[in-house]
Amino acid sequence: MIDVRVAEFGAHEPRPSVVPPREDGSKRPDVDSSKEFRSRRPSGAQIGSWYGNGRTRLGVVCGVVSGELEVIDLEGRADAEGIHDRYRELAEAAGLGDVLSRIRQIWAT
Repeated sequence: MIDVRVAEFGAHEPRPSVVPPREDGSKRPDVDSSKEFRSRRPSGAQIGSWYGNGRTRLGVVCGVVSGELEVIDLEGRADAEGIHDRYRELAEAAGLGDVLSRIRQIWAT
């Protein structure tokens, strides 16, 4: 779970398109119109209204709307099957071990 100050995060450019996921631990959006945020980013006011009640989970929409942002999410089954370790091995072999280490230091929770 990511604990962020989303209103601050969403108020500055450049920024990704975000939507609040449900607080039940699922990744399902908690807004009826979440599909529209695949093609446009919510306003700072919208983000503030979603997160003004203490919400802590953050959903980020990848792709064009978020500046071509991509996410690699290795958890659950992928982790159990050793895919995460294999990914790390491939990154090291490609000379990207330092980059992957920096990313993990910043984002891994």
